[in-house]
Amino acid sequence: MHFDDQPSGVVFLLIYIHGMDSGPFGRRALRLREAFPNMVMPQLTNELTWRVDALATLIIEPSILVGSSLGGLTSLVFARDYPERVQALVLIAPAVGFFDPEYDTPEINEKLCELVIPPKIPTFILAGTQDEVIRLSAIEALVARSEPGPILKQVTDDHLLLSEAAWRLQREAIDNAMQLVKERPN
Repeated sequence: MHFDDQPSGVVFLLIYIHGMDSGPFGRRALRLREAFPNMVMPQLTNELTWRVDALATLIIEPSILVGSSLGGLTSLVFARDYPERVQALVLIAPAVGFFDPEYDTPEINEKLCELVIPPKIPTFILAGTQDEVIRLSAIEALVARSEPGPILKQVTDDHLLLSEAAWRLQREAIDNAMQLVKERPN
């Protein structure tokens, strides 16, 4: 499915990558589908390597990726491995640093600290200041080590980011990503 912007003739894919405890029929997905009816929403497992491999078969042309939590991490790894297939990123509470001791290990943290946003990919990040799952400091560190810096917006909300204020920022970030793609399609 493509978004076709008639005035500019720009055609692009908009793909939502869900998090660990959600899917294409979760609350965020339903709201996104309402706002962006042509958004592609694949059902993915929770294993990161499998997710990236599945997206590599699905995404064969430049696309805008909207990733939430584990979907944000998945989008980030996919953009690192296949930058030519990503026109823009919208990362919603991306899973780049955890409070949960099961995932807050030296091995995982070392790999997460190596991640950067590819420099030519416009990126919008939304983070909740009261997130109890992903450390805000880890998201801020990702932004700090990525050049040029992505746009980070913080909102008073928890990890789910389902408040009206968070939803407005998500919608704005997706709209901004689509506008940037329209302005510079290649």
